[in-house]
Amino acid sequence: MHTSEADVLVIGAGPAGLTASALLARYGVSAITVTKYASTANSPRAHITNQRTAEVLRDLGIEERVRAFATPSNLMGNNVWAASFAGQEIARLMTWGSGPARKADYDSASPSAMMNAPQHLLEPVLLDAARSHGADIRFSTELVSITQDDNAVHAVARERESGEEYAIRARYAIGADGGRSTVAAQLGFPMQGQMGLGASVNVWLEADLTKYNRAPPGGPVLDQPARQRLLGRQRDVDLRQAVDGVGAAVHVRPGAGRAGPVVRGAAGPGTPDHR
Repeated sequence: MHTSEADVLVIGAGPAGLTASALLARYGVSAITVTKYASTANSPRAHITNQRTAEVLRDLGIEERVRAFATPSNLMGNNVWAASFAGQEIARLMTWGSGPARKADYDSASPSAMMNAPQHLLEPVLLDAARSHGADIRFSTELVSITQDDNAVHAVARERESGEEYAIRARYAIGADGGRSTVAAQLGFPMQGQMGLGASVNVWLEADLTKYNRAPPGGPVLDQPARQRLLGRQRDVDLRQAVDGVGAAVHVRPGAGRAGPVVRGAAGPGTPDHR
């Protein structure tokens, strides 16, 4: 088994891992980044981009590239709770410093305003920035094991396409591999707090919603209190709407169970099937 060496091993290539890779490469620190996934994110996932994050993007020289596709802060005005996308509104909350009580605090906190940058659009920009500085980022490469001693971090990685395993030796490691972190589990870092306090479903819409936008800008939240637990099965339900505005389309994958009818009901009557 051959060994690769670097000053830092970064595990995970989401926003945190890619940002770490880009910054390390920019400052001339040798690093290897591994991720078990074959590419960057394929769905919006995390999207609220706070001011400190925007400042880091500015440090990397990519803030304006991200703002070119992000929703600006002045259009992030409200969170809206409603029975369906075009149904009865239940509540509305001013958020992200958009209300008069907090706007001055946000404006004075940073020259970089908040924005809404979906993860599947942000990650390629971060990846490009990291590689422009010479970062070594290895997709389809899974962390098998990680240990540490007084002198170094020792890891074993597997190339998922070939099955080949090799060792990595580094002075430091950054565990950016999410809530189900292999790094945290193997190195004994406990996760504190109670799990399962809420449930949600991610809904990806691509649509012209102009005719529904009669109220101040905001983000809709579907409220299905009686079946809220069911909405957590986001891997089984895909709700989309065509760019041409012909209407919503919902695809319920096998295994969705009762979550499918819930999402179909939220989309509204007459919603066609999306394949």
